[in-house]
Amino acid sequence: YAVYQGSIAFTGTGERVCFDSGGGSYIGGLALANMLRGASTGVDVGDTCESACFIAFMMGSFDRMEDRQIIPDRVMHPSATVGFHQPGISLTQESYTVEDVALSWEIAMQVVAGMLELRISEQNATGINPVLYGLNKERMRDMFLVPFREMERIETVADALRYGIT
Repeated sequence: YAVYQGSIAFTGTGERVCFDSGGGSYIGGLALANMLRGASTGVDVGDTCESACFIAFMMGSFDRMEDRQIIPDRVMHPSATVGFHQPGISLTQESYTVEDVALSWEIAMQVVAGMLELRISEQNATGINPVLYGLNKERMRDMFLVPFREMERIETVADALRYGIT
């Protein structure tokens, strides 16, 4: 994965970042989420945004210039697939060293810390507790409860509304 350092300023130009990804590195997903802060996001006809992609997608927002209110702005087409699960590591060996397990745990904790940092920075940027914006505590809890080898999908209008997705 690539780690992005720096910032990109998005303006209210009507542009939208659209995703089509089955996922990947959660640390990479966090870096992308930080990079895309303030961008409108979407998942187009028949496209997929799952796993680490979900983190970046959920950052979709728009700064309503007239009153400076930051509002959620993430959309998915009815035929799109959007899903999430907890971070995990694909095991490919029969046995692991203590160092392997320690490194796995360290990476997992980096992901948890990164998600908490996203939430803290959202709250600091907006000045409010982000109820519908990004990854609030309920959405983070939901992600951490879905086992790595499973996928919770946004399948109904009610699901989409609960996650602040249009």
